[in-house]
Amino acid sequence: MKYLFQSSCRVRFCTGLKISFFEWCRSAPYTLESNSSLMCGSLCIFRCLLLAFVPCAPRIFQAARSRHPVSSALKMHPAFLPEKFYVARGRSQRQQKIHSKPPSQPFSEVLLWKKYRMRVFRKCFGILLGCFLLVHCSSNPAHFPKKVPLPAVSAAPALTQEWSQKVASVSGKEIPLAPTFYDAFIFQPSRSGEIQILDAKTGQMIQSFHLKERIATRLGVDHQHIVFVTPKGKVILLNRQGQVVWATDCENKVLATPALGSGWVVIQGTDGDLIGISLLDGRKTWVSHQEVPTLSLEGTSSPLLVEELIIAGFSNGKLVISELEGGRPLWERKLAIPKGQGELGQLGDIDANPVFFEKNIYAAAYQGNMVAISLATGQVVWTEPLSVHQDFTVTGNRIFAIDSEESLIALDRLTGHKLWQYDDLKARALTSPREWKEKLVVGDLEGTLHFLDLETGKYWSRARVSHHKIISLALSPESNLLIVLDQKGYLRAFR
Repeated sequence: MKYLFQSSCRVRFCTGLKISFFEWCRSAPYTLESNSSLMCGSLCIFRCLLLAFVPCAPRIFQAARSRHPVSSALKMHPAFLPEKFYVARGRSQRQQKIHSKPPSQPFSEVLLWKKYRMRVFRKCFGILLGCFLLVHCSSNPAHFPKKVPLPAVSAAPALTQEWSQKVASVSGKEIPLAPTFYDAFIFQPSRSGEIQILDAKTGQMIQSFHLKERIATRLGVDHQHIVFVTPKGKVILLNRQGQVVWATDCENKVLATPALGSGWVVIQGTDGDLIGISLLDGRKTWVSHQEVPTLSLEGTSSPLLVEELIIAGFSNGKLVISELEGGRPLWERKLAIPKGQGELGQLGDIDANPVFFEKNIYAAAYQGNMVAISLATGQVVWTEPLSVHQDFTVTGNRIFAIDSEESLIALDRLTGHKLWQYDDLKARALTSPREWKEKLVVGDLEGTLHFLDLETGKYWSRARVSHHKIISLALSPESNLLIVLDQKGYLRAFR
């Protein structure tokens, strides 16, 4: 029993350790807001012990009870030990005797539980303390970005708040979904199932309707329809009045925004499936599949529809161009060729949404390259080594991106050459950059907007616009307003 107990605990602990470590490694570089290696290591170890100890705790106590069997009457009353039932200690099961007079040191099941519970907790605490010191002493602080004091500014930018609306109900640690812009309207979903339509210029609520289904993705919108995917993989198409036109189960976990256009709804799943659904009747017409690795970053890029073609990036590092009618792949390009060791070193996801601008496709991969590809010929125009996992901005003759080290980088759109790099905003959980009023603007976890010079990358100014983390920045196409969404679900417009 002793060896069975030890091997069972060891297997469960190692399994829990492996699962928890992989989960933490996927999310830690992009969700932790701390720049301390001590904090990161402590969080990892705590999650490992929690995941490992909770499943095996019942077996630990069960094994402890089996090593010291008690009488049936004692099992019937584990909380109270009758006076006539006491088990002599230090004897085998066959030699156990029930004494009518209690010994000097009664051994009840309550004491047994307390004894082994404290023993297990002491061992777990020892493991936790040892791993804590090991991580702290062996970690390299250079691997974890540190906050740099912000430079002094002479004056804050002249921002005028046009309107503010509470648009998303957020519970617990949920992150609000980013809005979708179409014409002069803002379509804002809430994970609880509420969809609000606002006037982008005034912020006035035009329409709101609440659905019975929860929402897991941003909204795909055209002039008549709204489409989204639920956490269970159900694709739902609505009309502008909020009535359900059809619902189809795609049998997939979907995090990407559905693409809507030319009579089709295109869904991209996390398992590498690209699904084409008829807009008329919701019938699943075709499925194209890509082999993807088991371990990948959380999230996927959203498919882009251009000239009856589908542009999609997958977690295997491939950018695939397919026919919209039938889903047949035409050509593909590998953006990431991982060279690292282990499963983490092999990550090469395309999580940033591809951009089509002036006949070229611009895409980037994590631990890979940023490329420009001609849509007409499929030839690579230029390639620049750059690790990117969040959306970038293409405007004029420049591309602005945030790399995996949280540095702001500007590239020449025509040649791919790096123009400048700014490193003093690391460890601030920056949003995707946006060009606004001839400045580059990003939001951070403290609710601050940072402004940089487009030409030189020099820090210009900043303004605190929220008390909570900024989730996304967007530009209203009609009124050129800067739309800011924070973690508590407040949408604000600035001029």
